Amino acid sequence: MTLLNIQFDDIHFLNDVKFGSISFQPLKFLFKNKPTNLKSIDQLFEEELVSVEEIGIDGRVEEVNVKNFSKDFLFVPDGEAIVGAKQNRIAERSVIIAPYFSQKIPVKCVEQYRWNYEEGTEFAKSDFVLHPRAREEKAELLKKGENSKIQNAVWNNISNLSEKHEVSCMSMDLGDILHSSKKYFDFDYFERIKDTNFNAYIVSGAGRTFIEFFYDDEVCKKHVKKSIKGWMADADDLTKTVDINKEDVVKSFIKSEWKEEDSISVEQAYSSDLKNSGRCVFLAQNLIHAYYYV
Repeated sequence: MTLLNIQFDDIHFLNDVKFGSISFQPLKFLFKNKPTNLKSIDQLFEEELVSVEEIGIDGRVEEVNVKNFSKDFLFVPDGEAIVGAKQNRIAERSVIIAPYFSQKIPVKCVEQYRWNYEEGTEFAKSDFVLHPRAREEKAELLKKGENSKIQNAVWNNISNLSEKHEVSCMSMDLGDILHSSKKYFDFDYFERIKDTNFNAYIVSGAGRTFIEFFYDDEVCKKHVKKSIKGWMADADDLTKTVDINKEDVVKSFIKSEWKEEDSISVEQAYSSDLKNSGRCVFLAQNLIHAYYYV
């Protein structure tokens, strides 16, 4: 089914930017019904109104418990990293948790060789997210219902990054690998876009071209700030830029077909149909987050 063509009133193409070999096209989607009672997990970490813990003292690699202490719905973005506890994880998919509610959510390990508490039993927010090639493969496996293959796919992608950038890490932690890889992009690229107001973007040059949308400008920009190091680490060739047909990408996104999936919490979840990989979530029929590989 098509879902996105009725969500937006208009789309503005803003000035594109080059991050080394990465082409970044910021977009502004205009829509009628922006939720006002929804905050990201980063925002609630800053307000000290969320806690994330292992399941029991022993923990479970593929699940953590999120407690929302706020009066707002809590949004956990797909690929968002949390650090600490027994090992660092990323959210397997986007989840929305009701106010004053505790919810177990599916996660994947991004620190393969650690399984012990080091600095307390709770997780904290991070400054990175899952890189594009790994997220595309994760989305494709979710679409096929091959969830049991996702963890190894994530670990293999992290191992490939480590080898590509010749970074050694005892625990094979994605965050450490991305930070160590900064020698390839010392410039603070986010400074070039921090004053631009956008809620979506197209990225090309880090594997397959993709478009991503968020319900809120600031949530979107924070996600981009965390994502840039992963884009650069995933870049096909740091010396060559890839041009994108932004109109065609947006058209494909708007006309895309989706199929409904079982939700984790109060969100309505969908995965892309047909040949393209992607996922999106709604809250009360309002689009909250979507990403789509073209």
